[in-house]
Amino acid sequence: VLVPIISSFKEMGVTKEDRARILENDVKQFNYAIAEGRSMAALKYVQDEYQSEFKDQLRGVSRDEKIVDASVSFVDLSEDGYHADVEMLVRFFNKSRMIVNERLEKQRWYFSMSDGWRLGDREILEETPA
Repeated sequence: VLVPIISSFKEMGVTKEDRARILENDVKQFNYAIAEGRSMAALKYVQDEYQSEFKDQLRGVSRDEKIVDASVSFVDLSEDGYHADVEMLVRFFNKSRMIVNERLEKQRWYFSMSDGWRLGDREILEETPA
């Protein structure tokens, strides 16, 4: 009887360790949705106030690139566990030239008990041909 209660408690993100575990899964699901071109699935992980800017970013890159791989290279979880900077190594090819490139991007994530983890900002740190 207690197992479902404990499991639900952990899924709420009450402890920093639970929030870290939830972040790992949400980052993976978000980036998988982007790579698959499922923008509506990705938007559920984006803060409301960032959605308009994020949609504009998606429109621009979805025409020009296809992501072939995305992996977490570094996670900096805040001391309280309520925000995190996640560095992603993204490999993609330019659709018109079929050239594989990679970029390092930083995603800033924020946690709230009501919404869980949500992306609040994303920036490209560097981009190079692979």
